[in-house]
Amino acid sequence: MTPEMVFECLVVSDDRQVVSLMDRALERLSIDIEHCANPTEGLGLLARRDIDLVVCDSRGAPDEMKLLNGVLNTDRKRKPIVLTIVDGPFLTISAKHAGAHVIIQKPLTQESSARGLKTAYSRMVREERRNARHAIMRFVVAKNECGELLPSHSHRHLRTWGWAALETET
Repeated sequence: MTPEMVFECLVVSDDRQVVSLMDRALERLSIDIEHCANPTEGLGLLARRDIDLVVCDSRGAPDEMKLLNGVLNTDRKRKPIVLTIVDGPFLTISAKHAGAHVIIQKPLTQESSARGLKTAYSRMVREERRNARHAIMRFVVAKNECGELLPSHSHRHLRTWGWAALETET
């Protein structure tokens, strides 16, 4: 991860084993972690914070699906990546339909959590780079009303002196 990329993760789970495994894997990736025990609290945190990854331990409760829909229907330009931890094929299908980007099957192990988080991390980096704004440097030449070149140190005074507009050098 580059110094400019500091990611934040919201872990929504009341299962201590899930939280512990995800915390260890997230810390290895240098991702800041925020916890909450229920999806309703998670929706509130999403509204107040700029979260890049949401990890949801899904048991099929309506609140969890509401959280996943809330993540994907947010007004933010860059939506968080959603990693869902499920138990069984029915919840896998539900999570896919709800818009989860990465799905991990239970029982959760260090290997499966690390593999799922690496996939989510790759998506986060790709989204960060895709949405990054880069400064564009262009050379300009300042000329006065007679077409004479101005010295570079006087460019900042163009408006004060009433000189002609800057023209780009071709």
